[in-house]
Amino acid sequence: MNRVREQLVDVLELQECRLEYGSLIGHPPRPEPDGTVLVGHRSWDVEQWGLPRTDIELRTFGNGQYYGRFMLLPKLESRPSVEARLIAEVDLSLRLMRLRDGPRPSSTRTSGRRHRT
Repeated sequence: MNRVREQLVDVLELQECRLEYGSLIGHPPRPEPDGTVLVGHRSWDVEQWGLPRTDIELRTFGNGQYYGRFMLLPKLESRPSVEARLIAEVDLSLRLMRLRDGPRPSSTRTSGRRHRT
């Protein structure tokens, strides 16, 4: 998890990042799957205003189940691009699935030929 936190801090220009487990409490700003950031029910213009200067909730899911959330505290004037926000969310999901599922066995092939029985 430390590596995930470090990558989020780097890609999203964060001051701090922490993982929390358990129930969701409150309604902090949060990134959406399309890269926008919602504050309440409104879209926040990250390019113009930077990230909100409060904790931002990045919810994490695996196989449709809630896993926990990263609470992100941006640096002053942090303005990660839409691409950076999308990459961070997709990469986070993939890493969490790998952590939860464990290493996948490598496939072994004997040859390209099929044997008929």
